[in-house]
This record gives sequence, C-alpha cells and structure tokens, in this order.
Amino acid sequence: MSVISTHNDSGFFSCCSVKLFNIVNYINNNNNIPTYVDSSQSFEWYKQPDGKDVTYEYFEHYDNLKNITIYNSINYHHEHQYIDYLKLDYSNIIPLVKKYFSPAKGIINIINNIEQKYSLIYDNICVLFYRGNDKITETDLCKYDEYLVYANLILNTNPNILFLIQSDETEFIEFMIKQFPNNSFYFKDEIRHVKKCVSTVDKLMKNTNHEFAKYYLAITIIMSKCKYIICGSGNCSIWIMLYRGNNNNVYQNLNRKWLTQILIYFEEINKMLKSKNINIIGSFHVGAHECEELTFYNKLGLKNDDMIWLEARPKKVSEAQNRGIPNVYNAVITEKDDEEIIFNIANNDKSSSVLKFGSKYPFKLVSRIRFKSITIDTFFERNNIDASKYNFWNFSVEGAELMALKGSTKSIKYAKAICLKVNKEELYKNGALITEIDTFLYKYNFKRVLTYMTPDGCGDALYTCV
Repeated sequence: MSVISTHNDSGFFSCCSVKLFNIVNYINNNNNIPTYVDSSQSFEWYKQPDGKDVTYEYFEHYDNLKNITIYNSINYHHEHQYIDYLKLDYSNIIPLVKKYFSPAKGIINIINNIEQKYSLIYDNICVLFYRGNDKITETDLCKYDEYLVYANLILNTNPNILFLIQSDETEFIEFMIKQFPNNSFYFKDEIRHVKKCVSTVDKLMKNTNHEFAKYYLAITIIMSKCKYIICGSGNCSIWIMLYRGNNNNVYQNLNRKWLTQILIYFEEINKMLKSKNINIIGSFHVGAHECEELTFYNKLGLKNDDMIWLEARPKKVSEAQNRGIPNVYNAVITEKDDEEIIFNIANNDKSSSVLKFGSKYPFKLVSRIRFKSITIDTFFERNNIDASKYNFWNFSVEGAELMALKGSTKSIKYAKAICLKVNKEELYKNGALITEIDTFLYKYNFKRVLTYMTPDGCGDALYTCV
C-alpha cells in the first residue's frame, strides 16, 4: 500500500496547494496514484477543539470518486501561485483536483444555498477578487483603482454585468461598492474581512475558522464559475483557476503587472467585425510570446492551422512548437530586411523590444541578443506563404508596431482588421505614438474603431479597413 502524508500549518488553500504538490510529486516518481493520502496533520487552523481530522468535512473522500489514469508527467509546484496562470498544466492537474479536492456534500449544500440566496446567474457576473492584508509581505499588490480599467472594459461590453466583490480587506470592498453602487454585491453574511493590516482573518478571528472556511471554499468554487474574473496572485487565486479548469476571461495581476494580452475584449472585437461585415479567415500574429491569444482566435472561428505566429526569441518558438502549435516562426520584424539589430530583453520578458527602453519604461534591461531583421512582405515571400489567407493582423512588438507596418506595404492590402499595442507616451525610444500609427494606417484605408488604454498610457487599438 502506498501512503503519502501532508503536513502544513498555514492558510486553507496553502494546505491545499501543498497537498496537491505532494500528490503530484508521488505520481511523477511512481507513475501511479497513491493508495492512501493522509492530510490529518494539515488544515490545523480549521479544526475543532478536539483536533480531529477535518479533511472530509470539506472534500469528498477520494475513494468515492472515479479513478484516474496518469499518462504524462505533471507540471505543478505549490509555488505556482505566483506564475502566469496561463502556464498551468491544466489538462494534467484538473483530474487530480476532481479526485482529491471535489467539494463534500456539505460544501455543495452551501453553494446551492448561496446561489439561491443571491440569485446568482454566473454568465452575468464579473468577480473582483482582492486578497490583501498580509499578502503584501509575499508579493507586490496593485492599487484598487487598477481593477477599474478591466472592470470598466467588461462593463462597456456587458452593460448588465454584476460585480461580485470578494476580499479580506474592508477598504477594497467599500471602494468597489462606491464605484459600482447599483451593479455590485458581496456575500455579507458568508465572509470575514478586516481593515487593512499585516495579518489574516484566520488569525484575527480564529474561533470561527472551522465554519467560515467552509463558506470560503464554497465561495471559491462559486467565483470559479463566473464569466469574468479580475484577481491578484496567490493560493486563493490559483485555486479559483484550478476549479475553473482554465484561465479564460481572467485578468490576473502578478507583482503589479497585469498579464492579460488583449485589453479589447473578444465580444467587442467580434461585434465590431460583424458590424463591418468582416469575415476572419486567418490570423497573422507578430510578437507571439507564448501564443496566449490562441483561444481568442479559436473564438473567432479559426483553426490552429489558420494562424501564423512570429516570435523573436528562439526559446519561445521552441516552447510553442513543443506544445503542438503549428506555424510558429522565429523572426524579428522591422521595416528593413537583413539588418543586424539588437533585441533588448527585459526582466518582464513580454516587454522586450528591438527599441531601447525610454525613461518612463517600468522594467529593467537584463540582456541583449543580436538578430537579423526581416520585413513582413519579405517574410511572406521567403516562406512561400499566401498573405491573402490571413486577414486579421495582431502586432505586439513593444513600441515597434509602426516599424513592422512600414515593412508590409505589399501585403497590408489583404488585412481587413489590425489589432495593435499602442502608446500615448514614449515608453520606448523612437517608438511610435498612437497618432503616428493612425496617420500611417489612414493612407491604407484603415480607421481606428476601438481603443482601450491603461493608466500608464499604453493599451490596445483595433483598426478596420474602410
């Protein structure tokens, strides 16, 4: 009989993360699931005075659930609470979540009661989740008003949306209620929150931990079912993702950096394309990074073979190819062919660029790599790719968008819609501002139809052919 024991004297979802990691570690080493998982020495903060194991007050016993088969090594660590949730190994982790962390019947009853009490309609709810207080000792937390950029983005697309406010920090709840007085709510009777401090509700209100942890598990599962989620990073947030099974429609802040790729939301882009009678037949993406927009293009009706991806860093190209993503090319796009250029790598690698960083640039230079440049027109020609098959263009090349466009004077005629990262201020030296891009694209009959900017003066713009 194979037995693993987990020991963790910390927060509820910290205990869950460590338990999951121990299970994953056993499976990866033994290529099989353990016979017995003992977590009686975990969840110490949530036990009754008698000290008895409470695991199965929260979770259904794994013996009562369907067995799972392990086919691949599983990529998970309990410190993954502080990574981009797009990178989670969902396909291999989710079967374990269902096996070992499915809610007990008592938790399901709480979920049902909350759903009825608050008349929840998941498809019409956006979660505003902020884990504050002592979390500041582990990671940088963003300001409350940064949530408003994404909340208002969603509200503009979905005027009837309701905001579910969830936090352990009283000031956040009060701030968001003030911002959305007529279209927000929170679970008044089911949560605990305190004024901002360097502690936790579990430590300050420990006599009610056993009861309120049940509510919190139920609320975490409820949050996972909502259409949109705006959240920070930590054990609570990652478990929202694990119960959700993906990070679709999620805006995640990690160390004060928002990880979402496209600010303009899919529904609004899709609505605009339909209003212009534009039928998307293929996508051409410059600045692929980790191909985060793949599901976005799938929603536009494209198959993976209908997409072309260009990425400067060979490592990112290999990673995408290893994930089975087709048509991923290593290329550095500028307005000139075969010019030796220096590619500047930032400590936030999404923000790396062929341009030097400006004085207002928020990240640090960590290295430089030399590459040969290529224009978009030449890329299509040298790779024998029919540019007419790709009429949705999307560039995320960190200030060099206009440079890329200037090298597409032959192939741009096939584009019907162009989505670009844009700037109102010079974050990159000699980087084009949004007005310069407007002027250039106007010459090719493109007009800016959607724009969303962050408080930092950068954002996304959609242009369509008029």
